[in-house]
Amino acid sequence: MSYGLLKETQIDTLQFDLSGIVRLGEVPGQSQNVDVDDPNAFFAYTRDGANSRLATDARIRRVDLNFDDPLRVQDQLNSNSLIIDDGTRTTSRLNFAWENGINDAVGYGFDLQYLDESFEDTTDPGLFDNDELRSEVFGTFRFTSTATGRLSYSRIDYEADDTLQEERETQELLFDLTYAVNPITDVSVRVGYADVEETDITPFTTEEDGLTGGLTVTRSLTNGFAAIGIDTGVAITGRRTNFDVTRSFLLKGGSFDATLGVTRGPSGDIDPIGQIGYNYTLANGSIGAAFVRDFRNDVQGNDIRSTRATLSYLTDINPVSSLDFRVGYGQVDDAGNGSVTDTDNTTFRATYIRALNADWNLSAGYEYRHRFEEGVGSAKSNEIFFSLDRFFVVQR
Repeated sequence: MSYGLLKETQIDTLQFDLSGIVRLGEVPGQSQNVDVDDPNAFFAYTRDGANSRLATDARIRRVDLNFDDPLRVQDQLNSNSLIIDDGTRTTSRLNFAWENGINDAVGYGFDLQYLDESFEDTTDPGLFDNDELRSEVFGTFRFTSTATGRLSYSRIDYEADDTLQEERETQELLFDLTYAVNPITDVSVRVGYADVEETDITPFTTEEDGLTGGLTVTRSLTNGFAAIGIDTGVAITGRRTNFDVTRSFLLKGGSFDATLGVTRGPSGDIDPIGQIGYNYTLANGSIGAAFVRDFRNDVQGNDIRSTRATLSYLTDINPVSSLDFRVGYGQVDDAGNGSVTDTDNTTFRATYIRALNADWNLSAGYEYRHRFEEGVGSAKSNEIFFSLDRFFVVQR
Protein backbone atom coordinates (compact mmCIF):
# COMPACT_ATOMS: atom_id res chain seq x y z
CA MET A 1 0.00 0.00 0.00
CA SER A 2 1.25 3.47 -0.82
CA TYR A 3 0.28 7.13 -1.01
CA GLY A 4 1.99 9.77 -3.07
CA LEU A 5 1.58 13.53 -3.50
CA LEU A 6 3.26 15.74 -6.09
CA LYS A 7 2.65 19.49 -6.24
CA GLU A 8 4.44 21.68 -8.77
CA THR A 9 4.50 25.39 -9.57
CA GLN A 10 6.76 27.45 -11.80
CA ILE A 11 9.30 27.96 -9.02
CA ASP A 12 8.96 25.04 -6.58
CA THR A 13 8.15 21.34 -6.33
CA LEU A 14 6.81 19.43 -3.34
CA GLN A 15 6.77 15.64 -3.22
CA PHE A 16 5.61 13.28 -0.47
CA ASP A 17 5.44 9.48 -0.58
CA LEU A 18 4.32 7.03 2.09
CA SER A 19 4.25 3.25 1.65
CA GLY A 20 4.17 0.00 3.58
CA ILE A 21 3.51 -3.72 3.22
CA VAL A 22 0.89 -5.91 4.88
CA ARG A 23 2.72 -9.22 5.19
CA LEU A 24 1.79 -12.71 6.33
CA GLY A 25 5.18 -14.12 7.19
CA GLU A 26 6.46 -17.49 8.27
CA VAL A 27 9.99 -17.36 9.68
CA PRO A 28 11.79 -20.42 11.14
CA GLY A 29 11.48 -20.34 14.92
CA GLN A 30 8.68 -17.78 14.85
CA SER A 31 4.90 -18.13 14.69
CA GLN A 32 2.89 -17.01 11.68
CA ASN A 33 1.64 -13.48 12.00
CA VAL A 34 0.30 -10.60 9.99
CA ASP A 35 2.33 -7.40 10.22
CA VAL A 36 2.36 -3.97 8.67
CA ASP A 37 5.99 -3.99 7.58
CA ASP A 38 8.57 -1.93 5.67
CA PRO A 39 7.17 1.56 6.40
CA ASN A 40 8.83 4.00 4.02
CA ALA A 41 8.35 7.78 4.06
CA PHE A 42 9.92 10.26 1.65
CA PHE A 43 9.70 14.06 1.46
CA ALA A 44 11.36 16.42 -1.04
CA TYR A 45 11.13 20.14 -1.72
CA THR A 46 12.98 22.26 -4.29
CA ARG A 47 12.70 25.98 -5.01
CA ASP A 48 14.33 27.77 -7.93
CA GLY A 49 14.96 31.49 -7.69
CA ALA A 50 16.16 33.83 -10.40
CA ASN A 51 19.78 33.11 -9.50
CA SER A 52 19.66 30.52 -6.73
CA ARG A 53 18.35 27.06 -5.92
CA LEU A 54 17.34 25.33 -2.70
CA ALA A 55 16.76 21.57 -2.43
CA THR A 56 15.98 19.40 0.56
CA ASP A 57 14.74 15.86 1.01
CA ALA A 58 14.32 13.34 3.81
CA ARG A 59 13.63 9.62 3.91
CA ILE A 60 13.05 7.06 6.65
CA ARG A 61 12.71 3.34 5.97
CA ARG A 62 12.36 0.38 8.33
CA VAL A 63 12.76 -3.16 6.98
CA ASP A 64 12.51 -6.69 8.33
CA LEU A 65 15.86 -8.28 7.52
CA ASN A 66 14.18 -11.66 7.00
CA PHE A 67 12.47 -10.21 3.91
CA ASP A 68 14.94 -7.51 2.87
CA ASP A 69 15.89 -7.34 -0.81
CA PRO A 70 18.97 -5.06 -1.02
CA LEU A 71 19.38 -5.61 -4.76
CA ARG A 72 16.10 -3.80 -5.35
CA VAL A 73 16.49 -0.81 -3.01
CA GLN A 74 20.23 -0.10 -2.67
CA ASP A 75 22.29 1.60 -5.36
CA GLN A 76 25.57 0.49 -3.81
CA LEU A 77 26.29 -2.60 -1.74
CA ASN A 78 28.15 -2.15 1.54
CA SER A 79 29.93 -4.74 3.67
CA ASN A 80 26.75 -5.41 5.70
CA SER A 81 24.16 -5.21 2.88
CA LEU A 82 23.79 -8.98 2.34
CA ILE A 83 24.25 -10.28 5.91
CA ILE A 84 21.68 -12.87 6.99
CA ASP A 85 19.97 -12.12 10.32
CA ASP A 86 16.70 -11.60 12.14
CA GLY A 87 15.63 -8.20 13.38
CA THR A 88 15.06 -4.88 11.66
CA ARG A 89 17.10 -2.09 10.11
CA THR A 90 15.99 1.55 10.16
CA THR A 91 17.65 3.94 7.73
CA SER A 92 17.18 7.71 7.95
CA ARG A 93 18.53 10.18 5.40
CA LEU A 94 18.42 13.98 5.34
CA ASN A 95 19.84 16.22 2.59
CA PHE A 96 19.89 20.00 2.37
CA ALA A 97 21.59 21.99 -0.39
CA TRP A 98 21.65 25.67 -1.36
CA GLU A 99 23.45 27.43 -4.22
CA ASN A 100 23.60 31.09 -5.18
CA GLY A 101 24.99 32.78 -8.28
CA ILE A 102 23.91 30.05 -10.68
CA ASN A 103 24.07 32.45 -13.63
CA ASP A 104 27.00 34.55 -12.40
CA ALA A 105 30.70 34.32 -13.12
CA VAL A 106 31.24 33.41 -9.45
CA GLY A 107 28.80 31.40 -7.35
CA TYR A 108 28.82 29.67 -4.00
CA GLY A 109 26.81 27.31 -1.83
CA PHE A 110 26.80 24.48 0.67
CA ASP A 111 25.54 20.91 0.93
CA LEU A 112 24.63 18.92 4.06
CA GLN A 113 23.86 15.17 4.13
CA TYR A 114 23.07 13.04 7.17
CA LEU A 115 22.68 9.25 7.25
CA ASP A 116 21.70 7.17 10.29
CA GLU A 117 21.48 3.37 10.29
CA SER A 118 20.21 1.48 13.34
CA PHE A 119 19.40 -2.17 14.06
CA GLU A 120 17.06 -3.93 16.49
CA ASP A 121 16.96 -7.61 17.58
CA THR A 122 19.97 -8.60 15.45
CA THR A 123 22.82 -10.90 16.53
CA ASP A 124 25.45 -10.62 13.77
CA PRO A 125 28.34 -8.36 14.93
CA GLY A 126 28.55 -6.97 11.41
CA LEU A 127 25.22 -5.20 11.94
CA PHE A 128 25.79 -2.21 14.22
CA ASP A 129 24.33 1.28 14.61
CA ASN A 130 26.24 3.97 12.74
CA ASP A 131 25.76 7.50 11.45
CA GLU A 132 27.51 9.81 9.04
CA LEU A 133 27.41 13.58 8.54
CA ARG A 134 28.73 15.05 5.29
CA SER A 135 29.18 18.81 4.92
CA GLU A 136 30.55 20.75 1.97
CA VAL A 137 31.06 24.39 1.05
CA PHE A 138 31.95 25.29 -2.50
CA GLY A 139 32.51 28.06 -4.98
CA THR A 140 31.86 27.91 -8.72
CA PHE A 141 33.76 29.84 -11.39
CA ARG A 142 32.79 30.42 -15.00
CA PHE A 143 36.06 31.58 -16.49
CA THR A 144 34.83 31.51 -20.10
CA SER A 145 31.98 29.96 -22.06
CA THR A 146 34.11 26.81 -22.42
CA ALA A 147 35.86 26.62 -19.03
CA THR A 148 34.29 26.23 -15.58
CA GLY A 149 35.78 25.46 -12.19
CA ARG A 150 34.64 24.36 -8.76
CA LEU A 151 36.58 24.71 -5.50
CA SER A 152 35.21 22.76 -2.54
CA TYR A 153 36.03 21.80 1.03
CA SER A 154 34.23 18.77 2.44
CA ARG A 155 34.22 16.98 5.77
CA ILE A 156 32.73 13.59 6.68
CA ASP A 157 32.24 12.58 10.32
CA TYR A 158 31.43 8.90 10.89
CA GLU A 159 30.61 7.16 14.19
CA ALA A 160 29.94 3.45 14.71
CA ASP A 161 28.46 1.69 17.72
CA ASP A 162 30.51 -1.46 17.07
CA THR A 163 32.83 -3.34 19.43
CA LEU A 164 35.67 -0.87 18.74
CA GLN A 165 33.48 2.30 18.86
CA GLU A 166 35.14 3.64 15.74
CA GLU A 167 35.11 7.35 14.89
CA ARG A 168 36.42 8.55 11.52
CA GLU A 169 36.97 12.06 10.18
CA THR A 170 37.63 12.69 6.47
CA GLN A 171 38.56 16.11 5.11
CA GLU A 172 39.23 16.99 1.48
CA LEU A 173 40.06 20.15 -0.44
CA LEU A 174 39.33 19.69 -4.15
CA PHE A 175 39.43 21.77 -7.32
CA ASP A 176 37.61 20.66 -10.49
CA LEU A 177 38.20 22.20 -13.91
CA THR A 178 36.08 21.33 -16.94
CA TYR A 179 37.16 22.57 -20.36
CA ALA A 180 35.46 22.13 -23.73
CA VAL A 181 38.35 21.63 -26.14
CA ASN A 182 35.94 21.73 -29.08
CA PRO A 183 32.20 21.11 -29.60
CA ILE A 184 32.63 17.33 -29.22
CA THR A 185 35.51 16.96 -26.72
CA ASP A 186 35.51 17.77 -22.99
CA VAL A 187 38.36 17.46 -20.51
CA SER A 188 37.84 17.33 -16.75
CA VAL A 189 40.73 17.65 -14.29
CA ARG A 190 40.45 17.16 -10.51
CA VAL A 191 43.24 17.98 -8.04
CA GLY A 192 42.96 17.85 -4.27
CA TYR A 193 44.29 16.75 -0.94
CA ALA A 194 42.57 14.45 1.57
CA ASP A 195 43.20 13.56 5.20
CA VAL A 196 41.50 10.61 6.94
CA GLU A 197 41.83 9.91 10.67
CA GLU A 198 40.19 7.06 12.57
CA THR A 199 40.22 6.35 16.31
CA ASP A 200 38.71 3.58 18.43
CA ILE A 201 38.22 2.56 22.05
CA THR A 202 41.58 0.79 22.43
CA PRO A 203 42.66 3.71 21.96
CA PHE A 204 44.26 3.40 18.54
CA THR A 205 44.58 6.03 15.81
CA THR A 206 45.06 5.38 12.10
CA GLU A 207 45.72 8.21 9.66
CA GLU A 208 46.04 8.34 5.88
CA ASP A 209 46.58 11.46 3.79
CA GLY A 210 47.78 12.44 0.36
CA LEU A 211 46.95 13.91 -3.01
CA THR A 212 43.69 13.01 -4.76
CA GLY A 213 42.47 13.72 -8.25
CA GLY A 214 41.84 12.48 -11.72
CA LEU A 215 41.62 13.18 -15.42
CA THR A 216 38.72 12.36 -17.77
CA VAL A 217 38.48 12.96 -21.51
CA THR A 218 35.05 12.56 -23.13
CA ARG A 219 34.34 12.72 -26.87
CA SER A 220 30.91 12.75 -28.49
CA LEU A 221 30.44 10.45 -31.48
CA THR A 222 27.71 10.04 -34.06
CA ASN A 223 26.33 6.98 -32.26
CA GLY A 224 27.16 7.76 -28.62
CA PHE A 225 30.33 8.80 -26.82
CA ALA A 226 33.72 7.51 -25.70
CA ALA A 227 35.69 8.38 -22.57
CA ILE A 228 38.95 7.54 -20.88
CA GLY A 229 39.73 8.31 -17.25
CA ILE A 230 42.08 7.85 -14.35
CA ASP A 231 41.46 8.77 -10.71
CA THR A 232 43.16 8.24 -7.39
CA GLY A 233 41.92 8.70 -3.84
CA VAL A 234 42.81 8.09 -0.22
CA ALA A 235 40.69 6.14 2.31
CA ILE A 236 41.40 4.83 5.79
CA THR A 237 42.65 1.58 4.25
CA GLY A 238 45.09 3.38 1.94
CA ARG A 239 45.26 4.58 -1.65
CA ARG A 240 43.22 3.23 -4.55
CA THR A 241 43.78 4.17 -8.20
CA ASN A 242 41.42 3.35 -11.07
CA PHE A 243 41.90 3.48 -14.83
CA ASP A 244 39.03 2.81 -17.23
CA VAL A 245 37.78 3.23 -20.80
CA THR A 246 34.08 3.78 -21.62
CA ARG A 247 32.15 3.38 -24.86
CA SER A 248 28.46 4.17 -25.14
CA PHE A 249 26.40 3.20 -28.21
CA LEU A 250 22.99 4.53 -29.21
CA LEU A 251 21.31 1.66 -31.03
CA LYS A 252 18.13 1.56 -33.05
CA GLY A 253 15.59 0.81 -30.35
CA GLY A 254 18.07 0.64 -27.48
CA SER A 255 21.49 1.38 -26.03
CA PHE A 256 24.68 -0.41 -25.02
CA ASP A 257 27.26 0.93 -22.56
CA ALA A 258 30.53 -0.67 -21.51
CA THR A 259 33.30 0.42 -19.15
CA LEU A 260 36.42 -1.69 -18.74
CA GLY A 261 39.40 -0.94 -16.55
CA VAL A 262 41.74 -1.93 -13.78
CA THR A 263 42.19 -0.86 -10.16
CA ARG A 264 45.18 -0.90 -7.85
CA GLY A 265 44.34 -1.02 -4.15
CA PRO A 266 46.22 -0.58 -0.89
CA SER A 267 47.60 -4.13 -1.10
CA GLY A 268 49.25 -3.37 -4.44
CA ASP A 269 47.18 -5.97 -6.32
CA ILE A 270 45.82 -5.03 -9.74
CA ASP A 271 42.26 -6.24 -10.42
CA PRO A 272 39.80 -5.84 -13.30
CA ILE A 273 36.80 -3.53 -12.89
CA GLY A 274 34.00 -2.45 -15.18
CA GLN A 275 30.33 -2.36 -16.00
CA ILE A 276 28.09 -3.27 -18.90
CA GLY A 277 24.55 -2.10 -19.57
CA TYR A 278 22.15 -3.09 -22.36
CA ASN A 279 18.58 -1.99 -23.01
CA TYR A 280 16.44 -2.81 -26.03
CA THR A 281 12.83 -2.03 -26.87
CA LEU A 282 10.89 -4.93 -28.36
CA ALA A 283 7.71 -4.79 -30.40
CA ASN A 284 5.67 -5.63 -27.28
CA GLY A 285 8.02 -4.94 -24.38
CA SER A 286 11.65 -4.46 -23.48
CA ILE A 287 14.73 -6.35 -22.29
CA GLY A 288 17.60 -5.13 -20.14
CA ALA A 289 20.84 -6.47 -18.67
CA ALA A 290 23.52 -4.95 -16.47
CA PHE A 291 26.76 -6.02 -14.80
CA VAL A 292 28.95 -4.01 -12.39
CA ARG A 293 32.23 -5.00 -10.71
CA ASP A 294 34.00 -2.45 -8.54
CA PHE A 295 36.43 -2.10 -5.64
CA ARG A 296 35.94 0.68 -3.10
CA ASN A 297 36.04 1.74 0.52
CA ASP A 298 32.47 1.59 1.84
CA VAL A 299 30.77 3.75 4.47
CA GLN A 300 31.91 1.39 7.25
CA GLY A 301 35.54 1.97 6.23
CA ASN A 302 36.07 -1.51 4.75
CA ASP A 303 37.82 -2.18 1.46
CA ILE A 304 35.38 -4.35 -0.49
CA ARG A 305 34.81 -5.88 -3.90
CA SER A 306 31.18 -5.80 -4.99
CA THR A 307 29.54 -7.52 -7.94
CA ARG A 308 26.02 -6.90 -9.25
CA ALA A 309 24.21 -8.44 -12.19
CA THR A 310 20.60 -7.95 -13.31
CA LEU A 311 18.44 -9.25 -16.13
CA SER A 312 14.95 -7.94 -16.87
CA TYR A 313 12.23 -8.75 -19.38
CA LEU A 314 8.94 -6.89 -19.78
CA THR A 315 6.24 -8.09 -22.15
CA ASP A 316 2.86 -6.54 -22.86
CA ILE A 317 -0.12 -8.87 -22.71
CA ASN A 318 -2.54 -6.28 -24.05
CA PRO A 319 -2.84 -2.46 -23.95
CA VAL A 320 -3.66 -2.44 -20.21
CA SER A 321 -1.62 -5.31 -18.72
CA SER A 322 1.92 -6.66 -18.78
CA LEU A 323 4.33 -9.16 -17.19
CA ASP A 324 7.66 -8.10 -15.69
CA PHE A 325 10.42 -10.67 -14.93
CA ARG A 326 13.63 -9.72 -13.10
CA VAL A 327 16.66 -11.74 -11.95
CA GLY A 328 19.35 -10.20 -9.76
CA TYR A 329 22.63 -11.29 -8.22
CA GLY A 330 24.83 -9.45 -5.73
CA GLN A 331 28.08 -10.39 -4.02
CA VAL A 332 30.30 -8.61 -1.50
CA ASP A 333 33.83 -9.89 -0.82
CA ASP A 334 36.68 -8.63 1.32
CA ALA A 335 39.37 -6.78 -0.61
CA GLY A 336 41.41 -5.56 2.36
CA ASN A 337 42.46 -6.92 5.73
CA GLY A 338 39.89 -9.72 6.03
CA SER A 339 37.36 -7.82 8.17
CA VAL A 340 34.44 -8.42 5.76
CA THR A 341 32.49 -11.68 5.53
CA ASP A 342 31.88 -12.86 1.97
CA THR A 343 28.15 -12.86 1.17
CA ASP A 344 25.93 -13.20 -1.89
CA ASN A 345 22.27 -12.76 -2.74
CA THR A 346 20.17 -14.08 -5.65
CA THR A 347 16.62 -12.93 -6.40
CA PHE A 348 13.89 -13.75 -8.90
CA ARG A 349 10.79 -11.57 -9.20
CA ALA A 350 7.75 -11.96 -11.46
CA THR A 351 5.09 -9.23 -11.49
CA TYR A 352 1.74 -8.92 -13.22
CA ILE A 353 0.75 -5.28 -13.78
CA ARG A 354 -2.68 -4.06 -14.88
CA ALA A 355 -4.11 -0.59 -15.37
CA LEU A 356 -7.65 -0.74 -14.01
CA ASN A 357 -8.44 2.74 -15.31
CA ALA A 358 -6.71 6.07 -15.81
CA ASP A 359 -5.97 6.44 -12.06
CA TRP A 360 -5.78 2.94 -10.58
CA ASN A 361 -3.06 0.32 -11.10
CA LEU A 362 -2.93 -3.22 -9.80
CA SER A 363 0.22 -5.32 -9.44
CA ALA A 364 0.72 -8.81 -8.04
CA GLY A 365 3.48 -11.35 -8.20
CA TYR A 366 6.03 -13.67 -6.65
CA GLU A 367 9.59 -13.15 -5.41
CA TYR A 368 12.20 -15.74 -4.44
CA ARG A 369 15.41 -14.83 -2.58
CA HIS A 370 18.44 -16.89 -1.66
CA ARG A 371 21.27 -15.55 0.50
CA PHE A 372 24.56 -17.09 1.56
CA GLU A 373 27.01 -15.86 4.19
CA GLU A 374 30.39 -17.53 4.70
CA GLY A 375 30.58 -19.18 8.09
CA VAL A 376 26.83 -18.84 8.67
CA GLY A 377 25.16 -20.69 5.84
CA SER A 378 22.28 -19.98 3.51
CA ALA A 379 18.70 -18.78 3.80
CA LYS A 380 15.84 -18.53 1.36
CA SER A 381 12.42 -16.92 1.26
CA ASN A 382 9.31 -17.03 -0.90
CA GLU A 383 7.00 -14.04 -1.10
CA ILE A 384 3.66 -13.41 -2.80
CA PHE A 385 2.75 -9.72 -3.04
CA PHE A 386 -0.21 -7.60 -4.11
CA SER A 387 -0.57 -3.85 -4.40
CA LEU A 388 -3.21 -1.38 -5.54
CA ASP A 389 -2.14 2.15 -6.47
CA ARG A 390 -3.93 5.32 -7.40
CA PHE A 391 -2.27 8.40 -8.86
CA PHE A 392 -3.37 11.94 -8.06
CA VAL A 393 -2.27 15.03 -10.00
CA VAL A 394 -2.80 18.43 -8.35
CA GLN A 395 -2.34 21.53 -10.48
CA ARG A 396 -2.76 25.19 -9.77
